[in-house]
This record gives sequence, structure tokens and C-alpha cells, in this order.
Amino acid sequence: MKEFLKDLIWGMDGKPSLTSTMAVIAFVLFILVTAYLVLTGKTWAHYEVFAGVTCGGGLLTQVGGKYINNKNPWKGNEM
Repeated sequence: MKEFLKDLIWGMDGKPSLTSTMAVIAFVLFILVTAYLVLTGKTWAHYEVFAGVTCGGGLLTQVGGKYINNKNPWKGNEM
């Protein structure tokens, strides 16, 4: 599991990827806030905005990261 989580954040060059780190943080924030709201029984009037920004933003961040990686391939990339 630890290796899987490391592979989510580190890029093919062995360095942490900023866009992947941002997406993982957004997803973890979404899970924690959602769990808090469910476990405490509280409501949040603008939860759908939060969910859309954290999940949709994470998706767009990943797509942007892949675009950057494909447009500016680093040494050793076979694209």
C-alpha cells in the first residue's frame, strides 16, 4: 500500500509531482470533510460546491499535469 501511494505522487523521473500532490491532497480533504459531515450528522449549505471543486479540481489538475508532461518530455521519456 505504501508503494502504491508513493507511485501516486512521484513521477517517472523519481521526483515528486506537484500536480499529483495537489490532486491527492484535494481528494484526502474531500474524504475527511465528507466523513466528518456524515459522522456528526451536520449539513453544509454549499457542500456540492466543495465536492465539485475538490474532485473536479483534482481531475483537472491531473489532466493538466499529463498535458505538461507530454508537451515537455524529460530525458528518458519514450513519448
